[in-house]
Amino acid sequence: MTNASRVFTPAVQKAQAERGSAKAYAARDAEGFPDTITPELANFITEQDTAYIATATADGAPYIQHRGGPKSFIKVVDEKTLGFAEYRGNRQHITLANLSENDRTFLVLLDPSASSTSTCGDARA
Repeated sequence: MTNASRVFTPAVQKAQAERGSAKAYAARDAEGFPDTITPELANFITEQDTAYIATATADGAPYIQHRGGPKSFIKVVDEKTLGFAEYRGNRQHITLANLSENDRTFLVLLDPSASSTSTCGDARA
């Protein structure tokens, strides 16, 4: 089993089979997805001044919040770890509280002129 099982869950595979797209994604499922931060991805990340972070409550209610700062506010700590400062915002602390109960997160980084990328994983506050 590859890390593609995080994306291509049994429910997704069933939907793909029912709708005729399973063959198109079979190679991706077998290959999996990159699970390290490459030098190219690190360069892309350090150029960002905005991102969206998605978290969920313990029972799965989703929450998405914008994060922004100067370019390079997201730091590449190592090939598996990103970090960024928690800037003072509206002081609701929803993301922080969600992470204390559920470490699953999704970070979306956009580059409208070229491509976009996203990453999912586990997080600590």
